[in-house]
Amino acid sequence: MAAVGQACVAPSARRRGASLTLPVRLTFRRIALVVAAAVIGVVGLACDAGDPVQSQTPRITAAEPGRRDETVLLTEDDVARLEGFEGARATEIDDVPIFENPDPRGPCGGVAPDLQFPGAIGRAFTSEKLVVFEFVAPRSAAHDEALAAFQSDARPGCRSYDSLTNTGDRQLVSEITLLDLSDLGVPSVGWTSTIKVRNEESVGGLIAAAVGTRFLVVQVNGLELPPPKSLRELARRAVKRVEGVT
Repeated sequence: MAAVGQACVAPSARRRGASLTLPVRLTFRRIALVVAAAVIGVVGLACDAGDPVQSQTPRITAAEPGRRDETVLLTEDDVARLEGFEGARATEIDDVPIFENPDPRGPCGGVAPDLQFPGAIGRAFTSEKLVVFEFVAPRSAAHDEALAAFQSDARPGCRSYDSLTNTGDRQLVSEITLLDLSDLGVPSVGWTSTIKVRNEESVGGLIAAAVGTRFLVVQVNGLELPPPKSLRELARRAVKRVEGVT
């Protein structure tokens, strides 16, 4: 975990199965990325000893994958061999602090259901420029509802919007681009955006898919997004893993 160190966030209650907000520090820029997922808001926050960033929502975790679940998740090779993901190293999902999202939104800023992940397994990947995390959970009616809300909010020409982060800051979400995931063969949605908070910018992308009896979320955040073709291929590889096809 050379690139991602301890986030400057006060300890919070650990809680399984909630929607996500992720703060990590990319040490080469000393920026803490606060990510609001369930839809994504990615925010860059200046982080130093005189201005600690504290989460106002509880921390959540995912279960460690068992031997039978191991092949369901993306591998280091799956990620690191893609353009823009070079140098990504796999790490335990709980090594990256994740917190509940107080203000979940769809791709274009529509209010979205609170995306929950009870019983999820996960894995994280970190490099000098980005962090990736993946969650695979037993699929539920609530997941289908959330995915339908994301899909209905995904329309060309999204305008900028602002939302609340888990630290209580307002983040400006702009430059929203939808990903074409039509070739995945499963209900899915994906998008990328630029997020600004406290005059710091970062970028992020979210992929969500219903794959048989499981629900998949892959989130990418950092200072520079990989090209769309790499994000689409990452989505394809993640879906194939869940389907049991590698």
